[in-house]
Amino acid sequence: MRYGTVPIVHETGGLKDTVRPYSDFDGIGDGFSFSDYSSKALMLAVDAAIKVYFAEHDVFELIRSRCMKKDFSWKKSAQTYIKMYSDICGSGSDPNVTFKDAYEALEVIYEDLEDTRKEYLAEQPDDYLNVCQVRIEGPGEGTFYLKFTKKGMQMAPYSYLGADVSISTSFDNLYNMAIGTVSADRLFVNGQLKVEGNISKGAEMRFLIGKPKE
Repeated sequence: MRYGTVPIVHETGGLKDTVRPYSDFDGIGDGFSFSDYSSKALMLAVDAAIKVYFAEHDVFELIRSRCMKKDFSWKKSAQTYIKMYSDICGSGSDPNVTFKDAYEALEVIYEDLEDTRKEYLAEQPDDYLNVCQVRIEGPGEGTFYLKFTKKGMQMAPYSYLGADVSISTSFDNLYNMAIGTVSADRLFVNGQLKVEGNISKGAEMRFLIGKPKE
């Protein structure tokens, strides 16, 4: 295909994923294919290719051009696998990051969420209180707490005895929650976010330290 050969393939395995069959209905496709494992099916596919070659040569040349421009490298697949493994493992941050670095980065990003957080807190009762102890796992390992009241958020790099809820996850996951590239729900379902204590108050972290995905 890279050198201009228009393929005729049986729709199986990698061939099915690689070659999109040409359709005169919408004009898409970069080859011809057949699904039935029979000589007749192969003959019909060859016949279809021959008809396009002789009757619509400009279309055939377009198909050849698509074949030659197609990306056969592992780049796209590799990026997909890296993202998948990153989503599962929560990896990606500098392994040498310290708790101080992680804490200060989260402190800044949480301050940026103040307007969104105020909207949520404005709907809560005057005596609202939610204390969450956060455990960073992996790079930047350490513990801090977040205290939320009607007036806003208080954050400190210490444990909090008697916190309403405790959550633990990686620094990457906490940061990505805050910038809206991943949801707390998804992390929880995937087992990347552990929650102990008052589950309902833990669920509120979606609005208190998470940014809605746009």
